[in-house]
Amino acid sequence: MRPLRVDLEGFGAFRDRTEIDFAGLDLVALVGPTGSGKSTVIDAITFALYGSVARYDNPSLVAPVISQLAVEARVRFDFELAGARYSAVRVVRRAESNASPGSPPRAKTREARLERWHGPDPDGPTTVLAGSVREMDAEVQALIGLDFSQFTRTIVLPQGAFAEFLTDDPANRQRLLRRLLDLGLYADMAAQARERATRAGYAMDAQRAELERLAAATPAARLALAEQGERVDGFAGSLGDQLAEIERHDVELSDRRATYRTTEAAIADLAAVAVPDHAAAVHTELEQARLAAVAAEADLAAARTELQECRVAADAAGDAATLARTADLLVRREALVSQIRDVDAERGTAEADATTAQAEQVRLTGEMEVARAALAAHRQAADAAVWVHQLRAGEACPVCEQTVHEVPATASPDALATADELVATVAVALDDATVAAARAHGRTDAAAAAAVRHRAELTEIDERLAGQLTADELAAGASTLDRVTGDLQRAEAAAVASSAAAAAVDRADTAAGRARAAVDAISGREADLRPQFVAQRDRVTALGAPAWDPDQPLANAWARLTVWATDRRTALGEQLAEIEAAGVELRAARSKLATDLWAQASAAGLDTDVDLDTADSDDVARLAPLAAAARARLDAEMAALDAGIGRRTELERQAAELDEEQTVHESLGRHLAANGFERWLLQEALDHLVHHATLRLHELSNGRYSLEVVDGSFAVRDHGNADERRDVRTLSGGEIFLASLSLALALAESIAELATTDGPRLESIFLDEGFGTLDPETLDVLASAIEELSAAGRLVTVVTHVRDLAERMPVRFEVRSAGGTSTIDRVDR
Repeated sequence: MRPLRVDLEGFGAFRDRTEIDFAGLDLVALVGPTGSGKSTVIDAITFALYGSVARYDNPSLVAPVISQLAVEARVRFDFELAGARYSAVRVVRRAESNASPGSPPRAKTREARLERWHGPDPDGPTTVLAGSVREMDAEVQALIGLDFSQFTRTIVLPQGAFAEFLTDDPANRQRLLRRLLDLGLYADMAAQARERATRAGYAMDAQRAELERLAAATPAARLALAEQGERVDGFAGSLGDQLAEIERHDVELSDRRATYRTTEAAIADLAAVAVPDHAAAVHTELEQARLAAVAAEADLAAARTELQECRVAADAAGDAATLARTADLLVRREALVSQIRDVDAERGTAEADATTAQAEQVRLTGEMEVARAALAAHRQAADAAVWVHQLRAGEACPVCEQTVHEVPATASPDALATADELVATVAVALDDATVAAARAHGRTDAAAAAAVRHRAELTEIDERLAGQLTADELAAGASTLDRVTGDLQRAEAAAVASSAAAAAVDRADTAAGRARAAVDAISGREADLRPQFVAQRDRVTALGAPAWDPDQPLANAWARLTVWATDRRTALGEQLAEIEAAGVELRAARSKLATDLWAQASAAGLDTDVDLDTADSDDVARLAPLAAAARARLDAEMAALDAGIGRRTELERQAAELDEEQTVHESLGRHLAANGFERWLLQEALDHLVHHATLRLHELSNGRYSLEVVDGSFAVRDHGNADERRDVRTLSGGEIFLASLSLALALAESIAELATTDGPRLESIFLDEGFGTLDPETLDVLASAIEELSAAGRLVTVVTHVRDLAERMPVRFEVRSAGGTSTIDRVDR
């Protein structure tokens, strides 16, 4: 809950209408002299919400809130909660008193209203949540989550009530914490767990009844039904084979009768098979021609083998052209290697000559500098000699105008000529040295260029030879060249031999062609006899005549056909007798098959009223529909049984789950309903609050005091007195104030962290207590703690008459009393 605005009129010290706007503020001071009406602002907030004032002996009295000389008191409190905005309004009017003198004044509540805004404008449309005292009391407590007593211990801390939470009865303190932390959640959870356990029990009872109805749906019943089905399936499965067997016997009897007639006709056809006399002579000539052709083919194959061997040898020797190119490259490579050695030697000589010439250049350059310096000195002396002839001792110098004391001697003209001649001589020698150096460098560059060209060509040759020769073979030089030359000679010889073998193959191929032509001519004469052979064979082909390859000799095929025809005619005569005997056996077997089939139908449970002695094929065919109908009935019974078994299995699984659910929720209900669980949570919350309050108190008391909880009541540890544990009631008024303030600050900081759900949110706190009892140092520490508390997003309002504390706040409301009423002015720092 976060205050937005307090609007009061005729309330306490504020006779005239007064408005305090808290919107957008985090840290505020209500400051003014004692009795000016500072605490009245807190009274207005609690009265607007709960209709009570904590500072009164009887908080439920409403008459004392009305200002003197006023008929009624009006309070409107606007606040924000969970993102929504609300207004709490109460108006009380003084009642005409008929009571005896000395009795308390009476007043009546004329209006009690709680509204929720529909927009940011407080004067805009609203929804009325409560319109009477009773409705409003219940709605405010449900909305904020705190009753009046809890509200004045956690949010609005009026004078005299600041230490109540510290010194309160443990039971009252636990009730407040239980409400703040929403520990009723666990009781609700326990009730829900017990309810779920009950529902699971009811569901289990319903499932047990259905399981009893499905008692016959068992795997044993299914097995018995499946066995009956197997018997029907067995009969139905074998019925087709048995019917087919009977039909096969009938067909075979008919076939044997037809076969008997066909065999008699076949014997007559076999007797007509015979070989003509002149067919043997043609066969002999053809055999001789074929032998000659075979010999010619053998010669051709031998010639081709020889040719292949020659080609293999030629391939082994290598390609003559490739070997010739390799030999040429090796010859060129040897020449390049020799040339590279020569140009490398020439380059070394040229570099040495260049070094000597350069050294001579350096020496002569030094001599030239000395000679030129001497020449310059002689020339200067010669120039000065012109002026020396004009000087007179004791007279002024025409150049510097100084008195000449002694005329100097003049330089010799021969010395200047000698110096000039020396410069010319050295210049000639220097030019010669320069030319020599240039020539030496030219020779060096030429040798280097030649070496580069030779090496590039050598590299190119090595790259071309890399796929044919190894590095070691290249390094061998002349010996490798000799080997390659020998390979070249052998390759050329192999090529000559291959040419000769190819000519031999051509001659053998011609001879083989003539031999094949002779075979073809005789084969033509044999072909004239083939139609007669084919005609005889076609008449007996259906009887299984031996296979005939048109490419085989006709005489052999004809002789083979004749032998076969004789043998086959004898065999068919024997088959005639066998066919007759088999017919007798087939008729007996068919009779037995019919008898066995009816016996099996009866064993399978089929109702058959057929006389075996008169049964025909139609009677036998009616057995299949009877078996199918029996199978259909069994399938329907099996489907119903499977559905029952599946449903029973699912019910058993669900019953197990429900049993587990009932057990878990019954256990959860018992554990959550246990008083020890809630006491433990409350103790943990209290320990948490004490820990944070101790940090505050330790700081505010300069390290002297720490808070503890003993048997549900608060105590302090006096570190300034050998860590003695003391009851909080033994502290002085100022020390109790510091301890209770530390606990209040810790509660405001920790309530959201400790709550089990989104319970009451302490987004504001009003501190109305005796800050004037604190020394400046403690007051400074307290001010820092209050500033930290506001930095957490809360509105912190300090009610004090201590000017130093108030002026540290970013906003203060100055409360003044004049003319029988109080006023409030906002001052921003």
